[in-house]
Amino acid sequence: MSKALVLAGGGSLGAYQVGAVKCLLEKGERFDIITGTSIGALNGALLCTGDYEKLRTLWLEITPDKVMKDGMNFNKDAITSFDIAGSLSFLLSYVKSRGADITPFKKLCAKYIDPKRIKESKVRLGIVTVSFPGLKEVRVELNKAKEEDILPFLHASSACVPIFPIETVAGSMYIDGFYKNNVPIDYAISMGADEIVCVDMNMLSFTPQHSELLRMPNVKLITPSKSLGSIMDFTPEVILANMNQGYADAKKEYGDYIGFDYSFLSKDVKQAAESFKRSVLSMEEDDMRKAVKWLMDAADAKGLDRPTAEQLLLLPLEHLLSKAKTPTDELLRPREAAYSAMAKLIEEEKAKGDGILYRLFRRSPQTTVFRGEDECVLISLASAFRLSPELKLLEGK
Repeated sequence: MSKALVLAGGGSLGAYQVGAVKCLLEKGERFDIITGTSIGALNGALLCTGDYEKLRTLWLEITPDKVMKDGMNFNKDAITSFDIAGSLSFLLSYVKSRGADITPFKKLCAKYIDPKRIKESKVRLGIVTVSFPGLKEVRVELNKAKEEDILPFLHASSACVPIFPIETVAGSMYIDGFYKNNVPIDYAISMGADEIVCVDMNMLSFTPQHSELLRMPNVKLITPSKSLGSIMDFTPEVILANMNQGYADAKKEYGDYIGFDYSFLSKDVKQAAESFKRSVLSMEEDDMRKAVKWLMDAADAKGLDRPTAEQLLLLPLEHLLSKAKTPTDELLRPREAAYSAMAKLIEEEKAKGDGILYRLFRRSPQTTVFRGEDECVLISLASAFRLSPELKLLEGK
């Protein structure tokens, strides 16, 4: 049996893979084959030599000016507030190089990636690029490539035209492998893999070329539970957030964490779900029906036909957390998170003089943050976590 790691392309979103791989290593996963496209190929180059810590360090070192000369960030804010005068040096360099001058990025790759170690690695590394102008998929097993061609082929796989320039290797021109095969799972299978872990960043909500293979039972697929942002945003805080998101989503795939947009320890949610179920079923019949209708409407919105007890708890809990604008990039404890969110919203509603939570726990008037039909579910949450006494204590503060 051969196990493969498949790493999709996605520019700066490749930081997500670094976090996901941290979880894989913690789980004792080891791979015989790695295939990658674009940034996935670059990440794979360090992983095939067992250099995870170097990979993490590389990503923590990345900044816009270490990707492109006179580097710009292509995040939403940079695009909407584009200043042509302030970006003149970058634009002149772009025209001269027929694409961004990525000399800094090539230096960064040379600093961390050792072609000799790739040649010697027992882990087979296959990368995808695209011929130009023929636009044919080209597969290269780097362990078998000439040592001097390994870094150029890695750059070719990530030559995202028109942002990056076309790459020339041994007299032939190549562009980003994304254009033909962004998630090279078929390549891994052709190399002999019969068990696969794939990390795909859902770049631009793009459907992979061989998406049907991702549904096979021998494939474990790790994908973002929320948008990771721009594929060209190398802001350090965004890089770190996406690394953390990759770790959390991988933990969910392996069953350690659970959640839709938030992350909780599975064992905590399992315990709390039983209390929540009992709380709902012990309500007065009319209120119980209202609560169940709310839960099933929320389940329908998530595409859950027969939600589990854990999912039925998470639906109102995450609804509550989103209303309180609780950050999504932290590991949460259900009871503590619910209390903090309710306490925060009570204080906000107190300032306005109305709100369901304020009325429930401080005996005050109508709603702002929540709709009237939310009331039964909120009562059930508070009851399940035994929060009512603590929240009512806020009345005297």
